[in-house]
Amino acid sequence: MKYLSRIFYLILCIGLLLGIQPIKRDGLKTVPEVQIKELDIKAIESREDERVFSISINDFIESYNGFYWEEQQACYLLPPDEWQYWEFERGIHSKYPTNRYQFSQNKEIWTLPTITVYTPKDSLSIQEITVNFDDHGYAPSLRNIYNNMCYYTLKVFFPDFPKDKIVELYTTLNRLAYEYFTEIKYTSESIPSVLYYKDGIGLYPYFAVGEFMHLCIIPVTPAYLEELEKQGVQIYEITAS
Repeated sequence: MKYLSRIFYLILCIGLLLGIQPIKRDGLKTVPEVQIKELDIKAIESREDERVFSISINDFIESYNGFYWEEQQACYLLPPDEWQYWEFERGIHSKYPTNRYQFSQNKEIWTLPTITVYTPKDSLSIQEITVNFDDHGYAPSLRNIYNNMCYYTLKVFFPDFPKDKIVELYTTLNRLAYEYFTEIKYTSESIPSVLYYKDGIGLYPYFAVGEFMHLCIIPVTPAYLEELEKQGVQIYEITAS
């Protein structure tokens, strides 16, 4: 699977280099323009007790880098085979074997914010994305990195939302993470206290003692929303205004 993702990324890079002329901006190095990839993101019931998004980790990376390039004239996320990688017997939101990919600007600095993507073992479809922040070693510079990660990740899922709406979303979720601080570790047994959703995309915060704070993005169906509500989760629909 890792080799397939590497091939995908190489094909993408070759396409960019052949099809797009380098653009030069004052004070910046010449880099090939990265187009924003439009994604049709839906929640899919892939099998019993497992939901995935209709996009792959490669789609997510390509779209994220497109939005990032639009403002920064650079790519931020590396291809998935350069992320840290683990295999688990089950996922946070799946009872089946799951892959976990994690990106950090520097793997040697443990306190840096990270992005984690969960996929089924034999697929690159996304079960969940979390943006993670180590609040225990708080520093304004690290918070800025985390906020940017939250922004561009949410921009992939809500490309039509204006910047202030996305900032409002992640600011609200991060505030609620502190309000619902818990001693229950983030595992498959965890139940969110609150969840916001729109068009099959669910967002919730999770922050447990001794762990990173998580901004979580999961696929949700009407049946799953009903199930969560029965478990006591507060459910709110996201509006564009």
